Amino acid sequence: MLALFATVALTAQAWLAARAQRTAAEAAVRDYARFAANNYAMDTQRSLRQSALAIFSWLGGKSSRLEADSLFDLRVLQDAADDVKHCECMWDPKPQYFFRYVPSTNELKTAGRITPSAMELGVLRDSIKGEPSMPLFDAPRVLRGAFYLVTFPDSSGEKILLLTALHGVRGAPDAMYGFATTLSSFAPQTFGMITKMPLLPPSLTKGVPNDSLFSVKVWDGHHLAWQSRWAKDTVYAGISSLWGDGVDSKSRVQVAILPEMASRLLIGGMPRSRAPLLIALCVLTCALLLSAYILTRRAQELAAIRDDFTSSVSHELRTPLAEIMVYAEMLQLGRVPAPDERSHAIAVIVREARHLTHLIDNVLLFSRASREQPTPPPAQLLPLAPLIREVAHTFAPLARQHGISICENLDESLAAAISAPVLRHALVNLLDNAAKYSPASSVVTVGSARHGGCVRIWVDDQGPGVPEADRERIWEPYVRLARDVRSSSTGSGIGLSVVRHLAERYDGRAWVEEAPNGGARFVIELVGGTVPSETSAGALTYTPASAVHGAF
Repeated sequence: MLALFATVALTAQAWLAARAQRTAAEAAVRDYARFAANNYAMDTQRSLRQSALAIFSWLGGKSSRLEADSLFDLRVLQDAADDVKHCECMWDPKPQYFFRYVPSTNELKTAGRITPSAMELGVLRDSIKGEPSMPLFDAPRVLRGAFYLVTFPDSSGEKILLLTALHGVRGAPDAMYGFATTLSSFAPQTFGMITKMPLLPPSLTKGVPNDSLFSVKVWDGHHLAWQSRWAKDTVYAGISSLWGDGVDSKSRVQVAILPEMASRLLIGGMPRSRAPLLIALCVLTCALLLSAYILTRRAQELAAIRDDFTSSVSHELRTPLAEIMVYAEMLQLGRVPAPDERSHAIAVIVREARHLTHLIDNVLLFSRASREQPTPPPAQLLPLAPLIREVAHTFAPLARQHGISICENLDESLAAAISAPVLRHALVNLLDNAAKYSPASSVVTVGSARHGGCVRIWVDDQGPGVPEADRERIWEPYVRLARDVRSSSTGSGIGLSVVRHLAERYDGRAWVEEAPNGGARFVIELVGGTVPSETSAGALTYTPASAVHGAF
């Protein structure tokens, strides 16, 4: 759990760090957008200054003192505007009307293609009218030098007034000259040209044109006056006042960097989201921790299985060894004088010694099978009835110890492609298993029959049977049913696993099902057929167990 908490904490820290890095990168891109918007506004102001300078220069205002010895007719400004219109090097502000205001007489004269309303004239007069002591320099913020910019709301957009002041000399009065225009009147040409100007350093843009890098929108008060080809609102947007912070105006420009181009402005590109990777690493770590926990539990279970296996094998070995020791000591001390009793003692010793051999063979075979896949002994078409009968007769004394009798139901004509020692070993395991779980005075039946192109050998008992849910699990090593763990019957838990392993080595199979008369039926199915009625000498042979003792 500590490892899991540490992993989650590290993942959370990495995610927070990645998010902070991305937030900083996005803030840097937005700073670039604000810088570009500010440059755009400055270029707009510069274009207006150039236009105003080209028009006002006709008034003789090139003098550094901005003086005039007479009042200029407004026709001079109109001619200047027409001249600027035909000059491609100048911006065309498209003036709506021109005006001249004389503070000393409060005279306001206008001329142009649009005649301002009385209300507009009042606003115009109030906007440019100065105090008597300082008639010129209390006007709104100076745009550059002696040029002034005044804005006021209008139904079609924010009105822009560009004006200059001339000092009257040689008896001429002071006067203000200017013209009125709107953003929408010259936006298509002016703002389109400004968009092509460098708004960010070339080291950042790397040669990408502005119309592929930015989305630009210009508002004339509350109206959208102009927008670029890609008119998108993105998270990387910067807004700047079009005329600067000192002018009471709602005109503004927004420059938004396109999301797909944001990475080009950053060294190393825009950091990608690390959330999927961090979540995947967290899930993987949790899976590894879970695997470690499962493996630890499995190791504990295997240790318990090993202890149980050692205890079971020790118990199984101790029982026949005890009988061998008892009868051997009786023979050594001469306490069995009668010949028939000596024969019985020797028979018990031989029987228990064979039992010990079988137990040891089981363990050795299982150990070899778990390490490697040994080459099976050569198979031959083996008559089944004699071998099964011999195994049943050999096992009968052990069965009688449990009060169990063995019955045979054999088809004498069947043969199978298997080695005799292997089949004998498998049958002894099945008979031993049946004897352990059958009640006293019951019958264990061993039989054989043909099934299609195969032969089946089965062992039926009259015990409690095997629950259907456990019929596949009992073939696994060390597995014992829960009902048998505390019962008097013992076992190493590898006998049935060895049976299935031996059957599969000869392309057969083994399973358990319900016996016809109750209990369990353990079946071995092998490739085989019928023993021919006439065979050449040695074609089908059977070797008794005494001749192949230890061959497996």
